[in-house]
Amino acid sequence: MAAHETDKPSLWSPSSPSLYRCEVRLEGAHGAHDVAVRFGLRSFEFVEHGPFRLNGERLLLRGTHRREDHAGRGAALTEDLIRKEFALVKEMGVNFMRLGHYQQSRVALELCDELGILVWEEIPWCRGRPVLRRAQRRPLRPHRRRASPRQPRHLDGRAQGRDVQRPRAHRRRARRRGGRERFV
Repeated sequence: MAAHETDKPSLWSPSSPSLYRCEVRLEGAHGAHDVAVRFGLRSFEFVEHGPFRLNGERLLLRGTHRREDHAGRGAALTEDLIRKEFALVKEMGVNFMRLGHYQQSRVALELCDELGILVWEEIPWCRGRPVLRRAQRRPLRPHRRRASPRQPRHLDGRAQGRDVQRPRAHRRRARRRGGRERFV
């Protein structure tokens, strides 16, 4: 186990998205594995009936919503197109973004880290009505393929579990929710 301490870390924020890099090499009988992770340091709090605070200071959130699609291309976005989109978003003064009801591309999430955009990320359960009704009666067991024959595999409980385990190193994530839709 290795540790590193610093007296005055550069904190991640929308005005100064400081990122660090950690590289780890694991060696064993079956070879070596290298992992590199970029991460930032920050703290935030939602003050009840008060302001949002980032790194102890009040921050006015100026946000937008993002769907990962584009006119004429659908969901087949190139990295270049995503970068152009985020350059425009940052130019508009956005410091907070709510993402659609599914996992966004790695490029989009890394750009949020790099550009200083806080993220409200959804757990991908939308249109999961069959799963929700069944889960109220009995939790989905890991060995089951899908909760319902109509339920797409990417929206089942396994996909949600993987999403919850996404890297915590990303400083952009300020909020995670299970969706906003209500089924009547």
